[in-house]
Amino acid sequence: LDSRATVGVKGAEQRLAGTPLIDDYIKTPEAVMDYLTRFSGLVPGDLDPQTSPHHLIPLKRAYMKLRYLVDKGYTFVGH
Repeated sequence: LDSRATVGVKGAEQRLAGTPLIDDYIKTPEAVMDYLTRFSGLVPGDLDPQTSPHHLIPLKRAYMKLRYLVDKGYTFVGH
């Protein structure tokens, strides 16, 4: 099972350039087998609601936030 762990979106318009619009971590009900830390930067505890220092949200909520930006006309460039 592959899962998204984080989602980040930064503004590109002049007034929003580089400003984080979304910087969320996705909580998952599944156990994490490999954080792939060297690629993801995630470490054990980052996705645990009891110990995470990050803002955790359900995957569906992350999709809804991204959809809102798409509906507002934002363009996404991924990597």
